[in-house]
Amino acid sequence: MDRILDAADTGFQIIGLKNFEEGVNRAYRVSKRILDLLSKVNNRDAAKRALMEGPEISPEQLEGVLSFLQSVAYRIREMLPELVKSIPHEPGGRPRSLTEIQKKQVCTEIASWYGQGVRVGMAIKRVAQKIGVSERTVRRAWRERGTSNRL
Repeated sequence: MDRILDAADTGFQIIGLKNFEEGVNRAYRVSKRILDLLSKVNNRDAAKRALMEGPEISPEQLEGVLSFLQSVAYRIREMLPELVKSIPHEPGGRPRSLTEIQKKQVCTEIASWYGQGVRVGMAIKRVAQKIGVSERTVRRAWRERGTSNRL
């Protein structure tokens, strides 16, 4: 659980918030405002009533609102590149061939073969063929077996 919360902290910090609590509070406030508005205008009649009860707007403001509503999808599209630019790139690199769980299973299987009298090199070769990865990948998992944070 702590790993999940730490990852959330990191994600919120990347977008400029202090921590998990600030991120959740901000998301809650924004969501609440949107939900409050949507609950008031959940159909055309309710939306029409809300517009009628609201302050009168000038013809120029009305034209601006109509223009905005008709082009809102395009405006969002224009805003996204700026938003995307402000978020850092995902750390790169090739995806791992084996997950931590698979690495543990690989090591267990190699140890089992070794316990049956098979040389480590041959056990690595057999396991690599069985799971469909290179011997080098399996050898790396075997070599790192005591140093990683396995489950």
